[in-house]
Amino acid sequence: MSKKTDLLVLGATGITGRQTVRYLSSHPQRSSFTFSIAGRRKDALNVIVAEFSLPDTVDVLQVDVTKPDQVVAAVKTAKVVINTVGPFWTYGTPVVRACVQNGVHYVDLTGEHFWVKDIIQEYASPTFLFFKAQFRRFDYFATKTGSIIVPTCGMDCIPSDLCAYLGSKTLQSPVDSSTTAWHFDGVASGGSLATIFTMIEDVPREKLRWAMSNHALSPVVGLRQEKPFGLVRKLHIPYSDETLVGGRWFMSNVDRAIVQRTWGLFEYDAMEAQLEGDTERLEAAEKVRYGPRFTYGELSIRPNVFMAAIASLGLILSLLGLMITPIRFIAKKLLLKPGEGPNDSEVELGGLDLVNITRSGSTYAKTTFKGHGDPGYLLSCIMVAEAALCLLHPETIRPFARRGGVLTPASVMGDTLVERLNATGRFEIESVVLKGGQDKKKTI
Repeated sequence: MSKKTDLLVLGATGITGRQTVRYLSSHPQRSSFTFSIAGRRKDALNVIVAEFSLPDTVDVLQVDVTKPDQVVAAVKTAKVVINTVGPFWTYGTPVVRACVQNGVHYVDLTGEHFWVKDIIQEYASPTFLFFKAQFRRFDYFATKTGSIIVPTCGMDCIPSDLCAYLGSKTLQSPVDSSTTAWHFDGVASGGSLATIFTMIEDVPREKLRWAMSNHALSPVVGLRQEKPFGLVRKLHIPYSDETLVGGRWFMSNVDRAIVQRTWGLFEYDAMEAQLEGDTERLEAAEKVRYGPRFTYGELSIRPNVFMAAIASLGLILSLLGLMITPIRFIAKKLLLKPGEGPNDSEVELGGLDLVNITRSGSTYAKTTFKGHGDPGYLLSCIMVAEAALCLLHPETIRPFARRGGVLTPASVMGDTLVERLNATGRFEIESVVLKGGQDKKKTI
């Protein structure tokens, strides 16, 4: 049997796949890992090889994700699959299935939490104790093969997941609330728009309604979250005169579901360790769990109350408008299509700037997450690549995550991913305790 390559970039000829290959090919640690590329068209793959002067050691695989035998054959060649082929509701499940069945790790760029539910349930045991039956044992079959499945490793939902994680870690006490304010400067990708159209046209309405529910992906049911705010929300920065004003963040339902799953995985791990009498595991679990009162919310930063209300109203009306077939038809003609987007110079523009306030009693932590470059087309590709590289080093990921399952970025990689992202020079991530207007403690 030939030696496996470390990483397989699936969908390498698409715009996000290409940016992922571009990043990996010039990575500072390039000599420490191997990777291969896969796509549907051989001629397009050859263009990628020539463009980035990829050496002969980079295998080139022709794979049609609609053909399961080709997917399985490709997956078996790698240790970690980076999947950039969306919409994932349409094309993702066969790839995940192949990874689970063959003990291969997996990361992707999906923001489709309704699809994440499907892959969780496909590989779950029907038994349960105090927890939701469909989530028992961290997605049972993946734990049996040791396959670590980590969807949402791009802009959706690494920034939100890490902000909540770091806020809790910085406080080192049970969390009451965690709120993230987003400032996003970028272009909605053609793939993201295709996902919206797929969601409206193909996903059953009951599944979409379910995706809006509290703890939709969590193995443990927590407190009811606060009701969705109206058009405007404010976030005060403790011990300062600063108050952030915002409207609804268009990815908040996705981010909340993943953050709540991270919370639930930590809670479940602690509960299971306690039931099994595993004191060493329980001690480790207690250090990262957020606590039973944890709630999470988001907003999109705007200059003032008026602009926040307009932005929220615009988001609501846009989504309602896309439900109308003629409007959706026109939008498909006018907006970016999958594979379309900015060039290599244009992706250098834009960025992310997140502020998270996490509260435990009367103590607050402020976590900031800054990224330089287009969030959807560049930063997401860097994030998913670094997440994949984390999985090559099992000693750096959480012990319970090493068993496998459908997990989350923070629950698997946590501090390791923060360190890797900060080291890229594209990100600045830090978390501090606020006290009396001064930073008491810096954790990252």
